[in-house]
Amino acid sequence: MSVSLTASWAARAFARYDKPSVDRIVQAVAAAGVAAAAEHARLAVQETGFGVPAHQELANLACAQCLGADDLVSPRLAGTLRLPRPLGVILARTPPVIPVAAVYRTVLAALATRNALVISPHPAARSVSTRAALALAEAAVAAGAPEGVIQVTDAGFDGADLVLAPPDQPDNVPVIVDGTADLARAAVTIVDSKAFDNSTVDGAPSVLVVTSSAADRLVELLRHAGGHLLRAGERVTDQLPGRDAGHLAGLAGIAVPTDTRVLMAPFDLAGPEEPLARPKPYPLMGLLRVATPAQAVAAARAVLRLGAGRRAAVHSTDLAALPGYLAGLPVARVSVNGADDNVAAWVGADPAPENLVRWTTIVAPGPELPAPPPATAPVGPVPAYPHASNGS
Repeated sequence: MSVSLTASWAARAFARYDKPSVDRIVQAVAAAGVAAAAEHARLAVQETGFGVPAHQELANLACAQCLGADDLVSPRLAGTLRLPRPLGVILARTPPVIPVAAVYRTVLAALATRNALVISPHPAARSVSTRAALALAEAAVAAGAPEGVIQVTDAGFDGADLVLAPPDQPDNVPVIVDGTADLARAAVTIVDSKAFDNSTVDGAPSVLVVTSSAADRLVELLRHAGGHLLRAGERVTDQLPGRDAGHLAGLAGIAVPTDTRVLMAPFDLAGPEEPLARPKPYPLMGLLRVATPAQAVAAARAVLRLGAGRRAAVHSTDLAALPGYLAGLPVARVSVNGADDNVAAWVGADPAPENLVRWTTIVAPGPELPAPPPATAPVGPVPAYPHASNGS
């Protein structure tokens, strides 16, 4: 049976569901995701060979419960009438990094907006991604969704109305820290963030840009939080993403304390020839010392140019310097003084449900427009493909 045909059929059927029906389906699928979060995390690390099961479980749970109360199904009447229309069929290519959380988040976003979804999993996480998607699909159909609303394909797929794909280039997150910051809090936040799932998450710090007034004290506090500063000339392999700091150090013949969670390596210039200035999907951070806030911004911008440049972080309470930091960082998201964390960043990643809806705005003369006929719930069991469902 054609994935394309059944997905298109399911999308037409699902587009006419009412809000209570959609809510019931979303809640059932979320509950199924929560129930399997730990098992799927274990299987993901087993299949891919990297990451931390407990951390992936946290991400899975967060993404299974990530949807708010936004109504993206009902018409909105406020001066003009706006009708939400699903996009149709979405093709989502999911990553090998925390793969199940990505499946959960994408499935729930599609269901909340009455779209059909076809998952194309990364080969490195194909088995667990398929297992997770099919488990959620079963829960959706059991709660009243049309058959085929969530599917998985390993082959090419034509006819999608929207294609979602992981970024081609890894993120390269600079973290600015100056002498006015709460350095103890900053150290714990930085190490926790870098160590999360062994730094496979895009929001993990890549390069610390530290003003000279804070550098020595911050390094000391980073050590207490589980960081280890490498000596000049010590290098670890960059061929093992998602492996823990102790493993990487051991392969390089570097002795580190048993409680080491993150490795740190100093360097002098954020240029394209410097490997430490580039993205590092493993628990190693570059450490760059600068003299002034202006130099910190310039160094952070150089780091951003060497990666995707979507995120940055700042630790400072200097009200004179903060505006310059924030204005100088051309990114989509900035965490200030630890206000963000890896799980929150992962949940807040694409796809945002509001971007999976087309709005039709209806303008007419007169003070009010009549409300459109309401969407309806299917009566009785949803017929299987190719029979029509819900009048579509």
